[in-house]
Amino acid sequence: MASASNTPLPAPLDFLDLFRGENYDHWCIKMKLFLRANALWEIVENGPQKQQEGVPTTEATLKKIKVDEINDAKALCFIFDTVSEIIFPKIMWASTAKEA
Repeated sequence: MASASNTPLPAPLDFLDLFRGENYDHWCIKMKLFLRANALWEIVENGPQKQQEGVPTTEATLKKIKVDEINDAKALCFIFDTVSEIIFPKIMWASTAKEA
C-alpha cells in the first residue's frame, strides 16, 4: 500500500552493524554514510541551531530551529538504536546527536 505522504523513506537501518565496542572505524564510516543519506550528518557535525536569548528571531529562524530539533532527535535515535547494551550507558545521557 502506498503512503499518502511525499516524505522520502529513510535509508534502511539494517545497513548498519550494531556497535559493540569493536571495529569502531568500520561502524563509524557506515553510520556517517547512513546519516548523510538521511540528510542528518550536518546536524551531527554542527549541532542544532538554538534560539539566542535577547536576539530577535524571525519566523524563518524559528522554523529552522524546530527542523533542527527534529532532525537532531532523529539522528540521536538512530545512534541509540545502533549501539549495543554495553555501549548505550556511555551515551544515554547525551541530549544531542553531536554529544553522543
